Amino acid sequence: MLRMSLIVIAFLLELQTSSIYADPSNPPRLSVLTYNIHHGQGTDGHFDCPRLARVILDLEPDVVALQEVDRKTTRASGVDQAAHLAELTKMQYAYGCTMHNAGGEYGEVILSRFPIEQVWVHSLPYPFGQEPRTAIAEKSNTFQ
Repeated sequence: MLRMSLIVIAFLLELQTSSIYADPSNPPRLSVLTYNIHHGQGTDGHFDCPRLARVILDLEPDVVALQEVDRKTTRASGVDQAAHLAELTKMQYAYGCTMHNAGGEYGEVILSRFPIEQVWVHSLPYPFGQEPRTAIAEKSNTFQ
């Protein structure tokens, strides 16, 4: 199933002056990965969350924006891919449901190595007869 996804990551950083400007030659950095996992199905047709987790871990991002994530659908054998990927990557997660599908849900996920303090899920406009669209945003206090 092809679809365009929009995911918005909004970081409302509560940056402390001392943590940023104590050493201007070494500013803090934030690594963000965006990854459309196509409901967990690889190009080989197999569903393999550990393989997806290895890709994420190999890239060592601070934050990951995942699109097309299944949650307890029949096509994903009832697996909550958001929770499973969070467990495998040892990251926090936030899930935003785009629609109910195949006995479960389908949506967007943010994985973060920082504690997630607040989450917003917004429905977005979409053309009649097409899949719904959502945006997910989260707030993390990253530089404490």
